[in-house]
Amino acid sequence: MTSKETKSWSDRTAGTSNIENLNFPADRIWKTCTVTVEGRESHQNFDIQVKADGKVIDTKLYKNVKKGEKYSFPVDINKQCAVDIGGKLSIDAFPPASGTVTAECSYDEVIFEQERKTWSDETIGISCIENLFLPDNHAWDHAEVFVENHPNRTTGCQVTLIANGEIIKPMPGWIQLNGSEQQRFSYPVNARVSLIVAGYITNKGTGSGADITLIGYYKKGA
Repeated sequence: MTSKETKSWSDRTAGTSNIENLNFPADRIWKTCTVTVEGRESHQNFDIQVKADGKVIDTKLYKNVKKGEKYSFPVDINKQCAVDIGGKLSIDAFPPASGTVTAECSYDEVIFEQERKTWSDETIGISCIENLFLPDNHAWDHAEVFVENHPNRTTGCQVTLIANGEIIKPMPGWIQLNGSEQQRFSYPVNARVSLIVAGYITNKGTGSGADITLIGYYKKGA
């Protein structure tokens, strides 16, 4: 039996606003996600980006969307992965811009349980990630590192996932996040091991800030 999960985001801006928190976990096989945008002021633009396990799989640009206009597009997923819908809402010539983005994703069943732990900090120098780990109390199938930048900050970030003392590759390179941008990294594990995230955030100019979450997925009873 197919089930659905729906999430929505709304905002009003005099410039540009990052679409955020339309995130679906990697604990099930997602079939199709339908993304709908709706304008709430006279004119606005929507730049939509759909990611699976942190990789872009579809984009759509809707320009000069008028108040009350709605546009939808489906994206076929058909695999077990995390799905993130992001992008930007922006003004079209004159402010303000206002709109809603809704994502409805279908799935058959939840396959994995999950555990998560979050580290958070803000700094005008360098802040090292501390105590961000999951013990070897499950046979982890896969893991994710999810980085959420703090609003009104520009954050440089380096993260590394370590499993049982060994670095899991590929390692992401240096990333920079602006405003409320988000980034997800996914890794296969397939072992009962401890998971540790190491790294740091920095911005010696205006200051940095981020929430970094480690998520471990495991099958029930494992």
